[in-house]
Amino acid sequence: MKQFSKKLILGISLAITGILLISQLAFAAPRTTVIVFCTEWNAKCRTAVPAIESIVSSYNGQFDVQQFNIDLNTTPERARAMGINIPSRIPHVVVIDRNGKIVFQQDYSSQTPTQLRQTLDSLAR
Repeated sequence: MKQFSKKLILGISLAITGILLISQLAFAAPRTTVIVFCTEWNAKCRTAVPAIESIVSSYNGQFDVQQFNIDLNTTPERARAMGINIPSRIPHVVVIDRNGKIVFQQDYSSQTPTQLRQTLDSLAR
């Protein structure tokens, strides 16, 4: 098998794995989950992820946080080829409640921490 084919198969496998993980979170999570789509190389992501993790941890374990690193140079094309839409701007934050419903979704901005807290406050026990 050519190296290119191995990379393509690996990329598709990773995309499918990410989708399956999100599906599992959405339908089987016992509690609300905050998902952050990011990349390791993006400066805004390196700031946003710790801020989001800090907000979520302030709720003393009521919520989970998951980070999905994506490669915006290759992942969107692979996902589109499979009929899947993924965030095109990063960081992108999604909150899925314990019933599997998306209750918050937006590209990260200076207002995100406040809006995320408001959303989590409304979902806190």
